[in-house]
Amino acid sequence: KEKKEKKMESTKQKLKDAFIKLYEEKSTRQITIKDISETANIYRGTFYYYYDDIYALYDDIQNDVISIAKNNILPLVMNLISGNMAGQAPLVSSLYGEYENIIRLFIVEKPDSKTINEIKKVISHTVLSKFNLSEEQLPDELRYMLEFVSSGQISVIGLWITEGRSLEVEKLFQVMRINLSGFLKFVSSFASSNSMG
Repeated sequence: KEKKEKKMESTKQKLKDAFIKLYEEKSTRQITIKDISETANIYRGTFYYYYDDIYALYDDIQNDVISIAKNNILPLVMNLISGNMAGQAPLVSSLYGEYENIIRLFIVEKPDSKTINEIKKVISHTVLSKFNLSEEQLPDELRYMLEFVSSGQISVIGLWITEGRSLEVEKLFQVMRINLSGFLKFVSSFASSNSMG
């Protein structure tokens, strides 16, 4: 049974890898199941065993990207909030090295609104959880600031990737910390006054 599960996961990964390879060159609408099957070196019928259509495969990959973001961004954002930036360079390099293609494709070159919005939610939730707050508790101006900050963090990462990661990770984190620091002051003040009132 375990061997069969590994083979199934391996086949699904081949399909995902084939799609990503094709997606680097084409839009989703231009990719056919025949293209994916040939690139993955599997039978076309095997594709249908795992996915109904290309969009189901795309959604599965998109969910992988969101999961990678949730599992890896959370600790980075927590360290960014606390100002604990020591030792982050190897983590960022490892994360980017392992998932370079999908990060570049889904966040920089062909950004997808679902993926970007989910990443913004992770950033927002992480920041607010530090103060035991939810977005619903925030006044409008802080919600707007939170949107600005979370979008800014993603944009900074996008620029860093686009420019070939030329900025050292420590300096990247300094930029991100500056982007976040003003909001942290406001939300800290809000949380303090909210807990007293």
